Parts: sequence; structure tokens; C-alpha cells
Amino acid sequence: MNIGNASWQKKKPDPFTIEEAQKIVASMLERYPQPVANYFEFMFFTGLRTSEGIGLEWNDVDFNTKTILVRQGFVLGKMEDTKTSKERTVSLNSMAFAALKRQKAWTFLQEGGRVFHDPATNEPWPDEQNARRRHWIPTLRLLGIRYRRPYSMRSTYATIGLMAGANPAYIAGQLGHGVDVFFKDYAAWINGKHNATELDKIEAQIQGNIPKLSLANIKQA
Repeated sequence: MNIGNASWQKKKPDPFTIEEAQKIVASMLERYPQPVANYFEFMFFTGLRTSEGIGLEWNDVDFNTKTILVRQGFVLGKMEDTKTSKERTVSLNSMAFAALKRQKAWTFLQEGGRVFHDPATNEPWPDEQNARRRHWIPTLRLLGIRYRRPYSMRSTYATIGLMAGANPAYIAGQLGHGVDVFFKDYAAWINGKHNATELDKIEAQIQGNIPKLSLANIKQA
């Protein structure tokens, strides 16, 4: 009897709350060199993949437009194209932009051009495991926050945007997601949080454009 391989089930997003994200960054700022907090704050508020974050170069940062060009990731010791092999432009909110400006003082003039360095070596992060082991895990333990892998910073950014009412297609584009995949992954946040708001929009349209029916109108009909 042949037994087929079990189908692989993709894990559902498991984001942090915005309050947890802020606590994590604040704790890192207190306990570690500033570049550590800069990196994690930037990741929480851009939604980049971890490989894209450690692979980001200053040449891809535009301070005038407050955007970054995401065109590569640092994987297994070398630069590779993004997971989707497509470049994308990510707009920086105030938190991400502030982290980037602080980081400029640390690595802008360093050789190699990468934005985020390990302050222990003053060299670019060799991989995401390094930061996870030395800074991420100890911080979550200290704060008593349930463990999630650093990749969950990505879903944190997505859900912050959705809960603020941002257009899902916009958030999907910022993350480099296909819209269909994004809607499937984040259906709970897209549908659950905004059902009442969307109904209010429909109700306002109805009230503003359809004459109210009176009892007399109904009888005449």
C-alpha cells in the first residue's frame, strides 16, 4: 500500500500586538547597543523579511522620499533576489524612518554598504540566527512575552496596518505578497476587524442616496 506524503500546511500569521512590539524595542534599547534596537524597530514597522532586513544597503534608501527599494536578501552567506524575484518600493512610516536615521550614524560610512551591523563585530549581520539567539530570545524571556520567531515581526506590521484601516492591497504590496495569498493569510484581520466599519460605509451610502420610504409610499406601491 502506498502512503502519500502528508500535505504541508502553512502556519497562520502569529503577530505581536503593537504594545508588545514597543516593549521589545524599548527593552533592547535599554540593554543592548543602539544598533540592535534600531534593527528590530525597523523590522517591526516595515514588514520586511528577515533576509531582506539584514541585506538592506544604504544605496537602496531614499531619505528624500522616505522609501527603500527592496531588491535582495542575504541568505546563507550571500545576496540573492527577493523571495518573489521582484523588486518593490516600501514607504517608511515615522517609526521605521526614525530607526533608519539613528542607524545612519553607525554604518552609513562603513565599507560594504549594508545598513544593519552586529555591534559586537561592527560587521554586517552574518544571518538572522545571530540576532535571534543573542538578543531576541533573551528579550522575550525577560519580558515574559510568548515566543514567536523574528519572522512574526512581518505579520505584526501587516496586522497593525489592517487594524488601522489601511487598504489590504496596499499592505500586500508593501510586504511583497500576492494579493490573493495576502487575503487568505490575513482573512481574520481583514474581515473580522472591519465588518462593522464596512457596514457603516454601506449604510452611509444608502442613507445619503436612497429616499426614505414612508408608510404611504409602501401602501401606494
